[in-house]
Amino acid sequence: MLVGKSTVQMIVQKYQKLKTVKTLSDRGRKRKTSKEADELIVKKLAADRRKSSKVIRQDVATELGVTISERTTRRRLNEAGYYGQVARKKPLTKQSHRLKRLGYSYTYSTKKTKFWEAVIWSDEAKFNLFKSDGKIMVWRAVGEVFSPVCTVPTIAHGGGNLKVWGCKVQLMQTYSGIYF
Repeated sequence: MLVGKSTVQMIVQKYQKLKTVKTLSDRGRKRKTSKEADELIVKKLAADRRKSSKVIRQDVATELGVTISERTTRRRLNEAGYYGQVARKKPLTKQSHRLKRLGYSYTYSTKKTKFWEAVIWSDEAKFNLFKSDGKIMVWRAVGEVFSPVCTVPTIAHGGGNLKVWGCKVQLMQTYSGIYF
């Protein structure tokens, strides 16, 4: 392995000055945040997992008078085990919904094979009428994928959409001036 002349010179100079060639600890830039600021960043996140690093940074600046960057805020959250992720969507169901679904499944679980041969299976297509569903970001730790604070409840038809089942669909109705 070939090493450049300047590299050898730097190693010799380092040894002459420090009597070692190891990288010493406590080198580099000092942390801008204190332990108190780091704890406040995590506390702000615990209050609302959907807060952006920009909002958390502003809160810390207001409360402690410490000016830090959004990147520093994200680094402190990563050190605490939180990572920015897209929130998982989970249907919002109540106990009454769950009981109705269970009753429905019991009703059709006893049907004979002849009944199921007459059923036409098809795909479902959803068309948003007003806006896209978009994505919502949350901060979550490992193992919190489906934690209630890290999910987004969804409601059918919540954003105004049209769902179509089957192969042949003819719609001739007006909805907010849009013809289908």
